[in-house]
Amino acid sequence: MSNNNTLPTLNGDLYNYELALIGNTDLLGDAIAEFDADAKECLYSPEAADVTIRCYLLGSAVAEYVSAHEDEINEAAEYIERKINNEL
Repeated sequence: MSNNNTLPTLNGDLYNYELALIGNTDLLGDAIAEFDADAKECLYSPEAADVTIRCYLLGSAVAEYVSAHEDEINEAAEYIERKINNEL
C-alpha cells in the first residue's frame, strides 16, 4: 500500500496484511466507495482490504505515469504504427 514497504508474502501472512492497513483506512473507505465493494468482506479480511486498496491505487499510478511520459508513449506508438505499415 502507499506507505508500506513490507509486502505480504504469498502464503497469506495475515500479520503483514494487518500492518499494511495501519494508516490506510481512509484509502480503504475510498476504494470501497469507488468499487462499490463489499465493505463487510474488506473489514473482516485484511487480505481483501489490502488487495482492494492496491487495485484502487493502481489506476492513479498508471494515469500519473502516462501523463508524465505522454510524449514518449506517443512517439513509440507512432513508430510502431509506421513499422506495421512498412514505412520504416
